[in-house]
Amino acid sequence: MKRSQYRQLLLILVVLILPSVAIAILGWTIVEKEREVGREQAENIQTRTIASIAKAIEAKLQDIRVNEMAADRTWTGKFSSRSVALVASMDRDELILPWEEDDPNVTQSSRDFSEGVEFPRKFAKAVRADVDGRYDQAVVYSRSLLKSAQNATQRAHALFLLARVAARSGSETASEAIYRELLKTPSSLVADGDGQPFAYYAAMKLTETHAADQDVFNRVEVDLRPESVAALRPGPASLLQDILSALEKSKDARVREGVAAVSIRLSSHRHFIAQAEKFKEDLPKLQLTENEWKRYGDEGWLVGKAPTGANSRPLVIAVRGEDIYEQVKSDRRAAFSAPEFHISDTESADNQALGKKFPDLRISFEPGGDTETEQAQLHRWLYAVSLTFIVGLTLFSGCLLWRDTRRESRIAELRSQFVSSVSHELKTPLTAIRMFAEVLQMRGATDKKILSEYLEIIVNESERLTRLLTNVLDFSRIERGQKIYRFETTQLAEVVRAAARTMQYPLAEQNFVLGLNVCDGLVPVEADRDAIYQAILNLLTNAMKYSGKRRDIELRLCSEDGNALIEVTDYGIGIPEKEQAFIFEKFYRVSIPENRAISGTGLGLALVAHVAEAHRGSVRVQSSPGEGSTFSIRLPLKGGNA
Repeated sequence: MKRSQYRQLLLILVVLILPSVAIAILGWTIVEKEREVGREQAENIQTRTIASIAKAIEAKLQDIRVNEMAADRTWTGKFSSRSVALVASMDRDELILPWEEDDPNVTQSSRDFSEGVEFPRKFAKAVRADVDGRYDQAVVYSRSLLKSAQNATQRAHALFLLARVAARSGSETASEAIYRELLKTPSSLVADGDGQPFAYYAAMKLTETHAADQDVFNRVEVDLRPESVAALRPGPASLLQDILSALEKSKDARVREGVAAVSIRLSSHRHFIAQAEKFKEDLPKLQLTENEWKRYGDEGWLVGKAPTGANSRPLVIAVRGEDIYEQVKSDRRAAFSAPEFHISDTESADNQALGKKFPDLRISFEPGGDTETEQAQLHRWLYAVSLTFIVGLTLFSGCLLWRDTRRESRIAELRSQFVSSVSHELKTPLTAIRMFAEVLQMRGATDKKILSEYLEIIVNESERLTRLLTNVLDFSRIERGQKIYRFETTQLAEVVRAAARTMQYPLAEQNFVLGLNVCDGLVPVEADRDAIYQAILNLLTNAMKYSGKRRDIELRLCSEDGNALIEVTDYGIGIPEKEQAFIFEKFYRVSIPENRAISGTGLGLALVAHVAEAHRGSVRVQSSPGEGSTFSIRLPLKGGNA
């Protein structure tokens, strides 16, 4: 690279690259400042969002606490909200689970059993006979007892005793019939202090023979419906599990299918009971206060303490946390566009504390739920796109300027070489003409042979000079767009032979042997005779220059695929493949060491290509370094064939 090119490159760097860098730095600074402001705004928005979410959760929990404090504490399995999992009273520091409270069914059954004086006395007498093994008398006493029953509880006790002693006395059929009758009794009729219904005991007895499996399933299924199963106490739930286990062995496929369906509900309820028992054990470790809600267990309970309940004892309330979170999410979506969030008890870098009233809870926002304002994002995108466009446009303009500058510099260099080459090319024939003219002038024309030889040299050098000037003039006309071709019907064979005759003396002078192969009978072509003639002379002249030590040149004219083909072949230095695409450009000369000592203007092949294209033809080259080159001018024939 020359010093002028270095200066041009430095100028481009100063004028284009440095401003681009300055713009990029300024834009980056603005974007970073905007991003910092955006982060601060996002943090403020996120802080307010967390406080808003915590307040919404607290409000829902407070509503639940107020409603449960005012509710009747009788255990029914139902609470003020479906989100409530458990409500239990505190007796000093011990948690009293709902089913550990007095069972009103047991209390009522005990009161009904003791009604009157005669029934308890007869019941004790019948039981004594059963214990002593006097089953026949026990049957008689039980029937008498049944007649003296004054309410449903006494009747159920009498039937249950009668069914048992009837079975022991051998009356299995009568016993089964009584158990079927007890199976129809409501669950509120309980047989003992554990709150076990008479119907469940009857069901358990009937499953021993599987004679009434469908009836048994129909009865227990009533208490295992979704609205009923939640009220089951641990004892009855355990007995129901035993009944279902027995029904799983039923021969009735419909019974087995029904058991599989309802077992899931019962298992879920018993799991809840087990979790509540575990919660009772772990409660002292939680250290609940009235102002906090803490997370507990794998089910994600939120547990809190209420001051007093309807029974004037403090209450502990366990709420299903996920239900509350989903309610808050739904409310926020309905009210305004809000980021999605997730609450857990695991501390990490991606989450934050939910608030003082929820010491165990952490909140994190879902990806894509960025609390940053859309306006800040839009500003950053606008800055980035604008900056990219400006810098890209500047660099693109710089590349175009650099390319144009290099092209102009190269053209200027080629023109300088062209002037030098033309001067040298003109000087050589002029020197020869002058020299031989002076010799003739000094010696006179005494020897006709010498005179003829010198005159021939002068004529050939004149023709050489004419060809050079013609090339320059033709190129000048082509550059100005003023080159005019005069097309006429032309016999290419005559043109090729004329070019060969013209080059005969220069070829012989340098000991070249020209092989001429012309196919006669070709169809005439519409062509400019002088232009084709000049193109062939240019190819022959080049062949002489680049033949190296070989002195063989071939000139052929033939037809191929409806085209006339003029080929000039030399066996000289050849052309590298990567240079072949450029040799038809103006002023271009192949940059190889062998070419430096050979004079030339770089116009010959450019003129040949222009002539071929003007005749709706083409020029091609086939060459290999050290093996020579073949240049082909392809012209369309009149009619498309020979």
